Amino acid sequence: MNSIDSSRMFGSRAKRNIPVSRIYARSFIHSPLNDDLGIVDLGAYNGNFGKGMIERYGFYIYAAKPVPKWYNSLPKHENFNPLPVALGDSESEISINI
Repeated sequence: MNSIDSSRMFGSRAKRNIPVSRIYARSFIHSPLNDDLGIVDLGAYNGNFGKGMIERYGFYIYAAKPVPKWYNSLPKHENFNPLPVALGDSESEISINI
């Protein structure tokens, strides 16, 4: 696990290192995580981040993936809940150009 100098984010008054973990290409602050959390993975790409979070922490993953072809290719796991949705500022259906 790496850490970041919190003064880079919060100014010189913050004088501690914050533990940072990485799974695949994503970094996250590790310390507030606990076993009761669920993760919302918007976009979900190929599901590797969600799989990594399940393997490392046992979290429940909600993975939003609006394209049926890619949605159907997401990992199958009891803690991995793919959702065939996209998020926006209104409820509607739109065409997505790929």
